[in-house]
Amino acid sequence: MAHQIECGKYTVERIPYAEEQQELVTEDVFIARIAPLQTSRILQFAGKSLPKLDGIEHVKRVKRDTRAGNTNGLLVVLCQCKYLDRSQFDAVVQDTEWADLEILVVKVPSNPPYTSAQFEQWSQVWPVTYRPPLKLKKPEFSSDEKGYVEMCLQTAMQLKSNAAGTENRARAVVMGKLQTRKI
Repeated sequence: MAHQIECGKYTVERIPYAEEQQELVTEDVFIARIAPLQTSRILQFAGKSLPKLDGIEHVKRVKRDTRAGNTNGLLVVLCQCKYLDRSQFDAVVQDTEWADLEILVVKVPSNPPYTSAQFEQWSQVWPVTYRPPLKLKKPEFSSDEKGYVEMCLQTAMQLKSNAAGTENRARAVVMGKLQTRKI
């Protein structure tokens, strides 16, 4: 998803952020199968008795249970497995109204999606929220700014051609500041 802008005879392309190119990484969480009427009570229990979700705020806490024949059940994320092992989890739930619930361990995306493609892929694992970061907006230049960028590129090309006779691989770098128009 490269964003390109034409600046005269040059094309300027935005370099993607590392987050845009990250692969899906998952982590294990404890979930419970519940009836819809239990949702608020089990979330209150999890908030008071279990470790808080840390770094996975993009993961939706509740999703519909889609296993065959189940039309009304829900799956609720309770806590991350990295904070409690199964025996510790069972000890917390023991002697509560939730002791007999079916508890499973599933994988959820560890990082928030930064692109719509990541969102589509990661939502297949577990539903996530998608809030595109502002920094990923397509850059826009005025015609004056495009002229300045083109001048910087021409300067770099001129410096490169001037240095071409001095070594096998001539390189040139020009750093310009768009706000002040200084090179």
